[in-house]
Amino acid sequence: MLFYIIKKDEKTNVSNLRIKFNQFITENNIPLKDISEQQFINLDYMNQFRGKSFKVDCLLNCIEYTYNLKKLLIQSLPLKKEINTTFINEKNSLLIAFANEHNLTLPLENRKVYYESIAVLERHKDWSDKLKEIDNRQKAIQDSCINASIAKFTNFLNSMPKYMTHIPIRLILGIEFILAHSLDEILNLAPS
Repeated sequence: MLFYIIKKDEKTNVSNLRIKFNQFITENNIPLKDISEQQFINLDYMNQFRGKSFKVDCLLNCIEYTYNLKKLLIQSLPLKKEINTTFINEKNSLLIAFANEHNLTLPLENRKVYYESIAVLERHKDWSDKLKEIDNRQKAIQDSCINASIAKFTNFLNSMPKYMTHIPIRLILGIEFILAHSLDEILNLAPS
């Protein structure tokens, strides 16, 4: 049952979300005890409650937008991989240039050596700026290509009360997906 998704400890922020969510469900006459988790995140099933109130419609939009967000992020994986590969290659070129300038041998296929070399560049007075430029370009491209496309959904979800978004986000996306896409930061999921 849906009531047992969130901890019952009343001293936690999550508990406060549960209390507010339960009040919301009661105020809007949604028979939650008769609804399974799968029904709760099934828009076809939940649409029977559309039109009960503005808040219920917002909840249904939260569910729909969470599905759309997940779909977009899954579709963006090949693009994200391509962006990462491009910038890894650029960092490799930077590492090779650094190694050549300082007469170093650099076996880039060894991941440990690669990360140690990146750490050296990060600490180097001149080369760290070049590395930061690469990181900033990568972030700018990812922000413009991926984050801009999900902004409609994340902005809406962030504008809704947490008690309304918490359960759909956790059930539809799942913890692993949230962490893999850094959605805990984008969706302000950290406890406050």
